Amino acid sequence: MATISLEAAYPGIEFLPSSRNWWAWLKGSPAECIHLDREAPWIATLLPDTLYLRGKKETRRDPVRPEVSLGLDCLSGAIREELNSYEGRVVAFEPDPEMFTQYFFYRSARF
Repeated sequence: MATISLEAAYPGIEFLPSSRNWWAWLKGSPAECIHLDREAPWIATLLPDTLYLRGKKETRRDPVRPEVSLGLDCLSGAIREELNSYEGRVVAFEPDPEMFTQYFFYRSARF
């Protein structure tokens, strides 16, 4: 399965060099935006072309865009174009960090 480079997949987002070196690659850590080098109120991991359903991984696009960790500004910039062109419904909310640590969203074929 082919992958797209970070620069092509997320134009305009600068990534921390320390999250793109050989050690990060060896650990399997996703690239992190430059804003995560200091304390961030929250971090989102974006896997835009991967769907996890009942614990099984399914890719929804080829080539696949790489997994990244982003702060709020970079996340909104990364998904803005797709949200603007999407004609369906979008629900957004701020999770309670005491109760949940991760969410998965996917489009149902029924709607």
